[in-house]
Order: sequence, then C-alpha cells, then structure tokens
Amino acid sequence: MSQQITNFARFYATFNRLEYRGDKEELKQLMVLRFTKDRTSSLREMTQSEYMELCNAIEQMAGTALHEQYVKLKKKKRSAVLHQMQIYGVDTTSWEIVDRFCLNPRIAGKQFRYLEIEELEQLYKKLKMMIKKHNEQ
Repeated sequence: MSQQITNFARFYATFNRLEYRGDKEELKQLMVLRFTKDRTSSLREMTQSEYMELCNAIEQMAGTALHEQYVKLKKKKRSAVLHQMQIYGVDTTSWEIVDRFCLNPRIAGKQFRYLEIEELEQLYKKLKMMIKKHNEQ
C-alpha cells in the first residue's frame, strides 16, 4: 500500500475527546470498518483518503459534542445569574429590565445575551456579594 499512514495523532487527538460509554476500541474498529466499506477494522490498513475522511467526520462529531457541552454550561450559568438577579430584586420577566441592569458598567457593561461563561461567573459572584451586603444592612 503506497499511501500507508504512520502517524495517527490527528485521529487519537479527536477520538479521545469523544464521549462514549461503551468499549472505545470497538467503536474505533466500527468507525474504521464504516470508512473502509468493511475492508478492514485496522487504522494501519486504511488508505490516506479513507483516513482523512474518518478524521474529518470525527472532528465534526467532537466539535458538535463540545459545542453542545458549551451551550449546556452557558444555560446553567445564565439560569444561576438570573436567579441571583431575582433575589436581588431585578424583574427577570422582562429582558429589557435585565439588559438595562446588566448594561450598567459597574454590573457587566453589556447586554445579558452577550455575556460569555466567564463573565456570567463574575456576575454571579458580584450579585452574591451585593445580596450579602444588602442583607447585612
């Protein structure tokens, strides 16, 4: 085979990020079989073009999974911040009010929908401190 692959770093770098509850070795063999049209279950016996197609597909799968994890985490952080806003006394039933509150440079300096995970974490801590200070008075 003239196109033999000797470096599998691209495959394993992405494959190891995939979340899978079963036997990962079996998953790898099934994926290789699929991309070689049942010719082989070994990465070493794949052609260069088959290997590239497999890596592209796995990268897409991993990218989608990572994106879904990011969205899930962001929703969780947004929910926690909105809950703290409610405790502080902000009417969270109106996005206009939430945005006006967040636009204050001392709070976040931007609209709520544009806050990233790190900013949401900072805002959460800030709100907890504001509530604590308010309760002490």
